[in-house]
Amino acid sequence: MEINKTEPMKLKITSFMMTRFIVTACCVVLLVSTTRGEAVFWRVLSSNTVSITSVNRSSITWANAVPNQLEQVQRATSLAPDNWQDYMRVSSTNTHARARVADPNTPVGMVYIPAGGFEMGDAFNEGTGFFTNDVPVHTVQISAFYMDTFEVSNEEMRSVLQWAYDEGKIGATSTSVTNNEGSPISLFQLDEFDAEISFSNGVFSVAAGREDFPCIHVEWFGAQAYCNYKSDMEDLDRCIDFSDWSCDFTKNGYRLPTEAEWEKAARGGLNGKRYPWGNTIDGSQANFTVSGDPFGAGEFAFTTQTTPVGYYNGQQTPAGMDMANGYGLYDMAGNVSEWCFDWYAEDWYSQPGATQIDTTGPANGILLALRVARGGSWAYSSNGDTLRCADRNAFSPRGNGLSETVGFRAVRRP
Repeated sequence: MEINKTEPMKLKITSFMMTRFIVTACCVVLLVSTTRGEAVFWRVLSSNTVSITSVNRSSITWANAVPNQLEQVQRATSLAPDNWQDYMRVSSTNTHARARVADPNTPVGMVYIPAGGFEMGDAFNEGTGFFTNDVPVHTVQISAFYMDTFEVSNEEMRSVLQWAYDEGKIGATSTSVTNNEGSPISLFQLDEFDAEISFSNGVFSVAAGREDFPCIHVEWFGAQAYCNYKSDMEDLDRCIDFSDWSCDFTKNGYRLPTEAEWEKAARGGLNGKRYPWGNTIDGSQANFTVSGDPFGAGEFAFTTQTTPVGYYNGQQTPAGMDMANGYGLYDMAGNVSEWCFDWYAEDWYSQPGATQIDTTGPANGILLALRVARGGSWAYSSNGDTLRCADRNAFSPRGNGLSETVGFRAVRRP
């Protein structure tokens, strides 16, 4: 197979195939198919001359790895020099390494986030304001997981709430929703002036035309409850204990991502970048205060300015590229901030627990007992600073006064 490495190349293939060839002394490239029949190139960057020994639809294995050193796996859809993107980092205890790059069993509506290490924190030391504690940069090892492709929409929330109400798991009035199990607590605010979900005569409804917009006015507890009820609907094991709202991360049901899982997923395999796509931002890439999308009302407007989930798919206004990140996730920057499981601690990145494998954050709440929210939103960012992958924010888990800017997405373990 002859390759012109200076010209972009894309292939269409109808069955699984592999071609192995050396491009430089320290990287190997192989060609495999995707489920859509498009060519995908993989390479491993190492200080050694590695040799890929096997490949299938879900994993690649290579020899001559450097033990206990993170080696970078990169992905491309053409051999154009600027097409290569970091995908994951893998460490092995011996000279043979394996990377699971895909999962054929990924649930519909979710994407597979591969296991591996990543650099968590602000490589530019640009944090401003009250929440500046996104340093020091530190390496975190995360196990593989699935994550919702999009933020949970109003219609998805309505469907789960209706099921839970019909099953007697929640109580509802025109102003609020509470759980009937464990310790009852407010889950959802229905009486806000810009609420997009309502309840009347036993039925939950979504405001006309807002079905595909991200769910807002959901408490941290409501996001957790949604995950449990969706697990029930799909006969999965619940992760959340309603008596104390703790999480069993070994269960296979839905839950909120940890802060570390969220940042790994948001980066899409890219390390040391400001945003999921690179280091600059404009209105064609994400929804923020002055992005110029047709759903906005300008800076300092007091109306909800979310865009439909997945809006930045190549058909957006202002015109731009499909903004799915390297893992296939949308809106990891902007639109609404997203609840994470973790308590917020100001100095967490300096604590030993921050670098533990699959860290789940501080053991309890410090500083007003806040829960972490990530990703920035349509509000309060005229320059995109709060949309940075490393930017940390936190809110009260209940009675959140900024709830029209906060939503969530769920994760599951394979």
